[in-house]
Amino acid sequence: MLGSKPGPNARRLRRRARQTTSAPDLEFAWRLHDGIGEWTARVDTKASISLAIEAAVLGFVVALASGDGVLSGARGWVALLLRIGIVALLLSTTLSVLVVFPQLRGRATRKEYPENVIYFGHLRHWDPVALENRLSTPVADLGQLSRQLVNMSRIVWRKHIWLQWSLALFVVGVALFGASLIVSEWQSGTYRSAIPYLFKMGEMWR
Repeated sequence: MLGSKPGPNARRLRRRARQTTSAPDLEFAWRLHDGIGEWTARVDTKASISLAIEAAVLGFVVALASGDGVLSGARGWVALLLRIGIVALLLSTTLSVLVVFPQLRGRATRKEYPENVIYFGHLRHWDPVALENRLSTPVADLGQLSRQLVNMSRIVWRKHIWLQWSLALFVVGVALFGASLIVSEWQSGTYRSAIPYLFKMGEMWR
């Protein structure tokens, strides 16, 4: 996946670049490459944790809203709040899935691979002999590294935006669910029975 840690081929190109040029801009570009890879790994880790929590809360809410759940017979404003909350939680979970889902740019790599040997998506199209000849030629190609940096940056930016929206929707969904639960119990005169459910949701965060 674009944005992952550099593989052996990337490290080999880096060593050759150091041997064939002393240009500080190329060395800086490789440091950027490593930095973007680390940012990608971090946002994937955050999204994985968020996804686990969001899926658990969504399942909990759906269980209370169906079958013999306390909100299965929700009507009026309670039903509206509950439905909007469930939709928000569904969207939140979906966005977290999109963050961790591999973005390989499969079709684009078919056209780009002749001039790129850093990303494994490009390497898979190469003939082994042709690749050997390409790698044995001293090349300090700042152009292909720059293209790789742009593609990686676009992907990691999207991931962070999706994660931001995922967390925001999750907060909205939990708030709406809590409000629907409290209003439902208040209308029935048994508002104290809602407290245990709110505590259960709090335990999911631990």
